[in-house]
Amino acid sequence: MHSYYRNMVLIDGKGAGGCEPEGRQGPVPGKLIEVIDSPEATTMSADLTDCYNWMKRDKAFELDHGMYKEAFNHTSWNYENPFIMNRKMELPFHEQMKTFSEGFGHLDYGAWHGENRGTERYQQYNDVEYVFRTMHLARGKQPYLLIVDDLKKDELNHTYDWNLNLQGDALLWKTTGTPLFRSTSGISGTDLHLCIEETAHNRTVKNILNTHVNFVTPTPKKGDPMLLVRVLWKNADYNYPLPTFERVNGFSRINIPANCTEAAFKILIFPYRFGDFLPVTHWTDDKRILTVEIEEQKDEYTFEKGEKGQTILAMKRDGREIQNTSVKPASPELLTPSSLFTDSLTLAFKTPAGGSGIHYTLDGTMPTRNSPLYSGPVTLKKSARVRAITYTYAWPGGEELAVSEDCVAEFNRVDFLKPASPATYGQGLLTEVFEIKTSIFDEKRILYRQAQYAPCTY
Repeated sequence: MHSYYRNMVLIDGKGAGGCEPEGRQGPVPGKLIEVIDSPEATTMSADLTDCYNWMKRDKAFELDHGMYKEAFNHTSWNYENPFIMNRKMELPFHEQMKTFSEGFGHLDYGAWHGENRGTERYQQYNDVEYVFRTMHLARGKQPYLLIVDDLKKDELNHTYDWNLNLQGDALLWKTTGTPLFRSTSGISGTDLHLCIEETAHNRTVKNILNTHVNFVTPTPKKGDPMLLVRVLWKNADYNYPLPTFERVNGFSRINIPANCTEAAFKILIFPYRFGDFLPVTHWTDDKRILTVEIEEQKDEYTFEKGEKGQTILAMKRDGREIQNTSVKPASPELLTPSSLFTDSLTLAFKTPAGGSGIHYTLDGTMPTRNSPLYSGPVTLKKSARVRAITYTYAWPGGEELAVSEDCVAEFNRVDFLKPASPATYGQGLLTEVFEIKTSIFDEKRILYRQAQYAPCTY
């Protein structure tokens, strides 16, 4: 199925890679980070970066595949696969996929009679820096779902489309609220209220530019099933484009777009009956703390951008700490690359976010919160192995998670010698190098090593 019909975020109209460029089959596996369960809530977070960066290619890559001769009419659509391999393709690197491809997968031809005889390949697809999804189910008298998506493709602005696919008979009843962008404060966001097609409708006639226009709108009654989708945040510079409700090919879906460099969607999904109390949500001005109140229940969420771009989520209910995801602060960003120097070198770090400090050492030992605190550029006069950590003083995950992974860099002082002047010059060598695709099989015809390259000449 195309990525368009999946509950994922598209980047400039392009989602995760499936078995083909259109993404009609399962994408490359993601990585489940953790699942946290308690009576009040369940939280699951995953790293989906590989799903976007890579796509699966159909199998039958081996040129000596018997099916090409025995039933060419069945595999003709796959015939070109052996000839399209290039430097952007490689064997699966996930351990589970490697185990299958290098073992069982080669001994079982499967229901497709050999079409999948060769190992599947991964091909570069939609290069991104990171993609994380955190899903949080808050239990209670009226449960709700909170979805946090963190995405960044590169340093440029892109259109990120957050999608929620719905059953075909879902209808948009109305939208309320105010679109959110970075300069807003304390506003709940945009609400999309959905009902089902069986809901009674009201037909009205309005005069628009001296033309009578018929409007047919749902008119839910008390007790009808409804769904609230509230856009809490998306980290966009502007409030446009606005969320939309679409119906395509029998599907209904909600699309929430954001034009930005780093998308940070926070979406609340709340099923209810028409006439029920709706959640009251409010942000602090710095967008770190969100409160969700439903009748007498009050939940408080603290968010902070952490390691590799993932957002930490920490929940409190009625003042009690409930749970938090295991995300550490981002590691220090060194602005001075590892290098050689002759006299001195100025070492600099990117200024961390407020409430954080960088602690460092120059002798290669692991820094602690008692190590020197970075306050400005440091001058090196001799070789050093620099290690640095970020410590955040009020990290939502508590003291155990408040220290980042360390960053390490080598700086070596050297005395360069002047190059000697050659007495004579001679003609150099002309070299031609050709690279070929090579597959090596063991006695069971199991592929255990492969090199695949495009021919080139130097």
